[in-house]
Amino acid sequence: MQKSTLLHRQVHPSFTQDNKISSQVFEEDKITNLHITSLVFTPTPKDDNKLSVYNGDKFTAEESHTHFTASFQSAGVVSVSVEECESITLSAFEDNNPFNGHSVIDFKDLGKKDVKAKAKLLKSFAVKRDWSFKK
Repeated sequence: MQKSTLLHRQVHPSFTQDNKISSQVFEEDKITNLHITSLVFTPTPKDDNKLSVYNGDKFTAEESHTHFTASFQSAGVVSVSVEECESITLSAFEDNNPFNGHSVIDFKDLGKKDVKAKAKLLKSFAVKRDWSFKK
C-alpha cells in the first residue's frame, strides 16, 4: 500500500434512521452538514485493537461494500488514507486475513483515552471526504 491508498471502512446500518444517517454516525455541522462520529473508527476489544478496513488498491469503495454485504450489513463506506493514519502515529497494513485485501488500522498499545482521541482524528479525515460509497 502507498501513502495515498484509501482504507475503506463499512458503516453499519444500525447507525441509520429513515434512510438517513443517525446522530450516532453523523452529526450536524455548520461547515459540512454531516460528519462521522468516532465510533465508526473505534476498534472493539474483540478486534484486538485492530480496525478492519479494505485496501483501496485492491477494492474500490463500492467493491468493498459489495464484498462485505455478501455476509454482513453496511449502509455505506467512509475512507481514510494510509498517510492520514501515519500522520497520527497509527500503522495501517494489509494482513490479507480473512481475505486478500483485508487490512487493519492498528491501535495496539494505546489506552482508551488515546484510542478515542485517534478515532476522532480519523473521523475528521473521513468527514472531509464524505461518503466514499453510499448504498
